[in-house]
Amino acid sequence: MRLTRFGLYCHRLKERTFVSMVYGLSLAFSLAFSLAFSLAFLGGCGGDRNLEETLAMAGERRGEYERLIESFSDTPFHRRAVESLVSEMPFNHTLEGRTLDDYLEYYHLFAVKGWAAFPEVDSLQTARGKFSPSSLRMRNDLKHLDLARLREDIGLAFRTREEMPWSANVTEEDFIRHVLPYRVGDERPFGWRGEALEMSRPVIDSLRKAGCDDPLAAARAIMRAWNRKPFQWTGQLPGGPALGAVNLTDKAGTCREFAHGVVYLMRAAGIPAGVDVVPIRGENSAGHLWPFIIGKEGRTYVTCTENTDFVPAPEFDIVAAKIYRQEFVLNRRPRPALPRAGGGVRHVPHPHGVDDPHASAWRPRIYRQAQARRPHLRLLRRRPRRARDGQTPARLRAS
Repeated sequence: MRLTRFGLYCHRLKERTFVSMVYGLSLAFSLAFSLAFSLAFLGGCGGDRNLEETLAMAGERRGEYERLIESFSDTPFHRRAVESLVSEMPFNHTLEGRTLDDYLEYYHLFAVKGWAAFPEVDSLQTARGKFSPSSLRMRNDLKHLDLARLREDIGLAFRTREEMPWSANVTEEDFIRHVLPYRVGDERPFGWRGEALEMSRPVIDSLRKAGCDDPLAAARAIMRAWNRKPFQWTGQLPGGPALGAVNLTDKAGTCREFAHGVVYLMRAAGIPAGVDVVPIRGENSAGHLWPFIIGKEGRTYVTCTENTDFVPAPEFDIVAAKIYRQEFVLNRRPRPALPRAGGGVRHVPHPHGVDDPHASAWRPRIYRQAQARRPHLRLLRRRPRRARDGQTPARLRAS
């Protein structure tokens, strides 16, 4: 009798197990199908979703942005470009305040007088108080940007693309990401595109008459004209927000001011340009940044404070474990955990910083591209250095 009851119990248990397995498999299949469909749907309409989120964040100004987009609906490309620009506006901002004009005056004095300007800078700080970035307030673009000036800036960018012969070798995606944006950092927006275009007008006119269709050749000609006035280098002035359009004429400051001035010139001429950043270099404890342009067939060329001519990216010599690219677009990609002793640490992504997609080609003995579609740089090894006693230290290898 006990065996019979036990057998009946086992039979019922088998039935319940079979039903549970069938139910679990059907549920798992349904969830997998729903997830795949959702990802496919969101991937197909991600741009519309980002734009809708941005318009919702605009609040009372939503109607103004919608009218801005409609004003550039003459071609599908123009509309798509403006929609992309608007959708990437969150987290872009300007720092404003009473002391900002004093801060800009420091750099202007140094541009005019060089090192002789520092006594006057000290006097200004004594009379008006020392400048501090904490005294400035943040003004979000989405809430405070002058849309009339934004419309003018977008229109000028589109007209430049139509006029420049080298635009035929600039893809629509590169134009949207590296020409159309109205700012490079947290500077006061606008003003730089028209000013830079007028500065380079003689060079551009000669290039157009010659039928130049190479963005690299145009960029080099524009740089030669801009470099006739030397750049005044200094890291002794107070740090703060980006200077803006004054970088075109004053030409004073650090590698950031140099890079922003070059980007203004290139973008005003319809050449895709931007800024790459190294937080800390391998040979010292200082960071560095430099401008880049995108030439024919998507090739990247860079210039820096040490070499004012554009060179192919593989020839740019810098020791760095990680290179980032500053973008106007938001960084919506998740970051992998960075290894460290005793575990992993989560890297918090900067809203406008992405991994440089071309840096893996630089110094191939040191770097390689880990992934083709999502390039992340991994330090493979460092070149050996001579120790102080003349001995060569052991080569470091990635774990």
